[in-house]
Amino acid sequence: GMGPATGKAGALRQVGKTGDTGMVLVLQRERAQVYAQWWVQTYWIGGSYLLISALLALSLRYRQARRQSVAQESSTIERMGREHAERMELALGGAALGLWDWHVPSGRVVRDQRWCAQVGYGLREVAPTLAGWEAMLHPDDRAAINMALSQHMSGVTEVCEFEYRMRHKAGHWVWIQLRGKVMERDASGAAQRMLGTHLDISLRKHAEADLRQSRALVRTLIETIPDMIWLKDVDGVYLDCNPAFERLWNKPRAQIVGKTDLDFVTAEAAAMFRELDRAAMATDAAIVYEDWKTLAVDGTRGVYESVKKAMRDPQGRVIGVMGISRDISQRKRDQQEIHRLAFHDALTGLPNRRLLEDRLQRALLASARGGQFGAVLFMDIDNFKALNDRLGHDAGDMLLKIVGQRLMAHVRAQDTVARLGGDEFVVVLAELSIDEVAAVAQAQSVAEKILAALNAPFTLSGHDCLSTPSIGLVMFKGVAVTVEEILKQADRAMYKAKGAGRNTMRFYNSASSDLGSA
Repeated sequence: GMGPATGKAGALRQVGKTGDTGMVLVLQRERAQVYAQWWVQTYWIGGSYLLISALLALSLRYRQARRQSVAQESSTIERMGREHAERMELALGGAALGLWDWHVPSGRVVRDQRWCAQVGYGLREVAPTLAGWEAMLHPDDRAAINMALSQHMSGVTEVCEFEYRMRHKAGHWVWIQLRGKVMERDASGAAQRMLGTHLDISLRKHAEADLRQSRALVRTLIETIPDMIWLKDVDGVYLDCNPAFERLWNKPRAQIVGKTDLDFVTAEAAAMFRELDRAAMATDAAIVYEDWKTLAVDGTRGVYESVKKAMRDPQGRVIGVMGISRDISQRKRDQQEIHRLAFHDALTGLPNRRLLEDRLQRALLASARGGQFGAVLFMDIDNFKALNDRLGHDAGDMLLKIVGQRLMAHVRAQDTVARLGGDEFVVVLAELSIDEVAAVAQAQSVAEKILAALNAPFTLSGHDCLSTPSIGLVMFKGVAVTVEEILKQADRAMYKAKGAGRNTMRFYNSASSDLGSA
């Protein structure tokens, strides 16, 4: 027989023999143990299934989220692309830029509507080839265009840019500004694709041409005008000048521009010029003044009329001052000559009746203020007509000139010698004594000197001639008697002297309305 046996899985319940079959073993396990092992396996299988299901669900959810994110990103990129394209279109349209895309190996060129419109064509009217573009080029611009393209495509320039002319559909030339850049190159570095813009700049070119023409015209005027013209900035630095101004400093324009007045004149003179510059820049009106200038080129000195005016930018800000200076020396001389002819005798150069009356009126006013006497000597050359007829008018004119010179030699600086016309002369003696007797003596003394001087021989046409005067004198004090009346009184006194035998003098006696004798 065999004893009982045990195992982890169960217990041996019975061992026996049969007569015919031999030994029989009956094995038995407990039900709880069997069920427990089964449930463990079930739990493991279920847990694995649930874990796999969860992982599959998470993966599916991730894939769905990823697809949704990709879709959103694609939508965003598409929207941004549309917005970028719209912005580009607005920018290009606003800038009036045409676009072109050149496939270099094939020579095919794609252009947009604006490109075509700039030369007057529709989009389908221009062949999409390089040859179609070349056919519209101005012959004079081809060489420069080919050089610019060659340099850029070979990598010399980063951007290709040039301005050229194209034939418009209507027949005229249109100025175009082209900008482009190679965007693709092959392995050897050869250009494959080039993109760029196309801009009509005709208005700018025409404006530039007009501006150049205007500047050339202004420059021609400035350089040919005889007046000095110069420009300074706000700090007094010369910006430009014309050839006439170069003569002032005897320096070429290149040695004047960039300098100040201190480089050419004394500090005092430079300060005066600077003050005038500031005065001009402080007002909208022009500053006009006269000054003397000496040209360094030849030492010529003259009177100049100068005008200074502030220069302003388009916003009205002062950016400098412009000066124009004109030589008015001849004008001054002409004015003096006009004045001389208006107030002086053309033959002798002495004051005429007009200036005499003015001087006599001033003498009357001075007499009234100072209480001093004055005198008028009215004289006539005796027998002048006979001498003039005998020796000729030239000799007569010479006599009158010499008489004027001798009269001037015997009067003071404050006195006046005038020729009324013909052979009549007047002398105004001013600022005599305040005492009447002394004043009469002074006037008589001058008259006697004049008589002696005019009695001296005159050399006329190679002949010594004698000529004598008849002199009438009248005393005055204050303004009680008018200029016209004083001259009449002196004239009557002169005729009284002639009546007395000539070559003498007579006083006008106002008290008795008669004439006194010398």
